[in-house]
Amino acid sequence: MSDQSTPAPPPAELTADRSQHASPLSGQSLPTRLKLSRTSTPKVRTGCITCKKRHVKCDEAKPQCGNCIKTRGYCEGYEATKKKKKPVAGMPEQICWDSNTALTRTSPNGSSVGSSPQTTRGISPSSIPFQITLDSLEFGDAAGKRYFDEFVRLVRGPWIVATSNSDLWGNTLPQVARNSTTLRHAAMGIGALIMWHRQSKHKSLRSAERLEMPTATDGEDSHAYRAVAHYGKSLKMLSKNFGLQDAIFMSMLLLCFESLRGNRTAAIDHVNHGLALLLYLVMDGNVCGQDLETMAPDPKPLIAAIGDIFTHLGNQARCIFPSQVGGPLSLPNFSKGLRDKAQTMESFAVLISQLPRDVTATIDRMPAVFTTLDEFEKFWTLVRREQTAVGPLVLQLIHDSGVLHSADGQAIHSFVQGLISHPAILEHCANARRLVKALDAAFTPLFQKMLVNHDPDTPAYLRTIYLRLQYLAIAVFDDFPQYYDIDSLTANNPGFRDYLSMAEIAVRAARRQIKTTAHQLSLHADISLRLLHVALMCRDPILREEAVFLLRDYPGQDGLFNTRGMYAVARRNRVVEAGNTVEGTPQQQWERLWRREFAFENGGDRVLFRYLVKDEAEAKWVLVEEWCDTRGKSDNVVWHRQMVHGEVRLLSSSLFS
Repeated sequence: MSDQSTPAPPPAELTADRSQHASPLSGQSLPTRLKLSRTSTPKVRTGCITCKKRHVKCDEAKPQCGNCIKTRGYCEGYEATKKKKKPVAGMPEQICWDSNTALTRTSPNGSSVGSSPQTTRGISPSSIPFQITLDSLEFGDAAGKRYFDEFVRLVRGPWIVATSNSDLWGNTLPQVARNSTTLRHAAMGIGALIMWHRQSKHKSLRSAERLEMPTATDGEDSHAYRAVAHYGKSLKMLSKNFGLQDAIFMSMLLLCFESLRGNRTAAIDHVNHGLALLLYLVMDGNVCGQDLETMAPDPKPLIAAIGDIFTHLGNQARCIFPSQVGGPLSLPNFSKGLRDKAQTMESFAVLISQLPRDVTATIDRMPAVFTTLDEFEKFWTLVRREQTAVGPLVLQLIHDSGVLHSADGQAIHSFVQGLISHPAILEHCANARRLVKALDAAFTPLFQKMLVNHDPDTPAYLRTIYLRLQYLAIAVFDDFPQYYDIDSLTANNPGFRDYLSMAEIAVRAARRQIKTTAHQLSLHADISLRLLHVALMCRDPILREEAVFLLRDYPGQDGLFNTRGMYAVARRNRVVEAGNTVEGTPQQQWERLWRREFAFENGGDRVLFRYLVKDEAEAKWVLVEEWCDTRGKSDNVVWHRQMVHGEVRLLSSSLFS
């Protein structure tokens, strides 16, 4: 008897019938081992989109994942469930264009016959009837799916991602548009317009003429016709079934649609309604009985991101009159809401800027060196918020002075002097200047590192350049007291030069990366406005000329402003500058330029420009008003002089009324 004990037989569940599992070499049966799972639970793919991107476990809470809400403040939601369609008798066979999947064809006797991909490639597509199975049935047809894909490429394009909240455009907006039938039709309408732009002959978005109502359902106007059809359907669906989330995102989508269509007046209408909706959400917390929390468990960061876009466009819209200066205002619904709630545009912008975004980012926690562009953007937003907080104070001083209703040129001049040198404004700007300096010190190492490590043709490079432009905007242009003294303004020439250099690099990089004119649209960019600012305010004539040339060749559409109109004002300012140098000291000449004002009429197609000229007969400086039509070629505009609207009051009296 052996000293070694006989091993116990394996459990029954770990063995199998030997007759069914024999070794092919020895003919002897072998035991079968079960493959043990490495995890105690089966792997699933039903998590939210954000957790999948981050490769982390999702708690699958509906409608938003709890992990995402805790760590990021928002969740992109879940992918729509794909419904499998049962085969219907008499329908043509389904062809799957996946080369790794065997196809099933139906034989004449009704039995299924498998075929390999190699065999199928030999079949002529025209010899068998087929219909392509799309990823989902929400798009109606292949054209609808193609339009939606074009829309996604637009909002994830290099220019929009670089110049605005990339997460809102690149992730949130495509997801909510995919899951909402109403928003999906609006997105498909935008995609159809992109296709129309691609086949059109214009080389830039600013040179495109306004698209009128198409009449043909095929040919060159087919994409435009379908764009308008999707546009109308989305509006009809929203009117029948109002949803708070759909209404807010719908304003953004239709704003994009009308901007691509070239209908600036309609785009301003959508800004008007979007701002009115946001006003009631921020002030009351609900609209039409629907609470803010119905959008998401923590909707305030999302509302803040959307609010930034609409307040930016709202400031532009105030300078654009539907007809003429003194006529109806561009934002009637929003203006009425502000009056009803005793608010102003400036105070509302402050409310939006104070909405919680990232609880980890506060001014006193600014690091010595930023490590990512996202980190810089968070703190740039905080510094920008500190700067804009002076807006309500400035507006209050303007209203209290009564200058908006004054026709006395000397009184207006004295008020501007007092406003720029007001002690409270000087103190606020000095504090903002310290924050800007700290922001620059923390960003410069990261900026240089990003330029060295990324190719100029990459989106990361373009975003780095644009964020540098964002920093320069608050450092160079938004330092209010510098405009009081000609010496302090002249000392800022290096800042103006830096901005022009960065703007030129950004435009060149964008031209290389943008493949279609529609992708030149941005609702959040302000480069063209800043170029006009340099052309008007900089005291170096060479830098002013450089800004004019950059503005002439600027291809994009920044929000609501007519870029051709801005270029026309910059060119006309050459005449103003030349005539202003005939008399007085540099400080006196600069103070006369304070009276320059411009506004857009007829929805942006006409520009109004005011400035002082020397009346030789009266031996004094008088205010003149000129206008030009910006439609047509930018270098061929003709300026016409007319009587000054509203005596000699400030144009701002119409903007702030």
